[in-house]
Amino acid sequence: METKKIIFDFGNVLIRIDEERTRQAFKELGADPSLEEQTELFQELDKGRLTTAAFLEELRPYFPSFVLRRSLLEAWNALLLDIPKSSLDLLSSLARKTELLLLSNTSRPHIRRIAEEAGPYTWNRFQKSFTHLYYSFDLGCRKPEKKIYEKVMKAQGWSSGSCILVDDRMENLEMAEKMGWTAVHFALDKGGDHKLLERELIGLL
Repeated sequence: METKKIIFDFGNVLIRIDEERTRQAFKELGADPSLEEQTELFQELDKGRLTTAAFLEELRPYFPSFVLRRSLLEAWNALLLDIPKSSLDLLSSLARKTELLLLSNTSRPHIRRIAEEAGPYTWNRFQKSFTHLYYSFDLGCRKPEKKIYEKVMKAQGWSSGSCILVDDRMENLEMAEKMGWTAVHFALDKGGDHKLLERELIGLL
């Protein structure tokens, strides 16, 4: 029987986020309404195809000329909240039972800010819970693209039957199931409880 491994999403699973905070911050800076439609721009940053500096330059035309780049960066990072202690406790417990991975659609400025806000102790404790941390900006693709799941399995030497994905987005979980992974839906903003999640995951191992 295959040993199951758990692959965690980051935002809204292990860290609290509020995307409305970034929308509101952009609005307060005078963002053109058409910015809401530029999902490809944000995805290019997530895929590592834009540097932070290039991304901010791409944002500038959507704002009044007096808005500073650092203000745009602050607004972009506004959605990030905290890594709750319950996340760290969950990871600490599960890491004693199986291998854990992180697989996140995210950008370099977000990870940099999270690490700064968490502080060295919490951030090191968080990272050490995982065998590997996979970020979309390193892999050049995002969930739910099929190739991101394939890249993780190939890098780890894992079969699809050994993979459990915990994610807050149904489209990511649906692709995981198509790949033969076990899918577990969990969302902090929907009242997700890490203690209940721990019990569910232990039951799947």
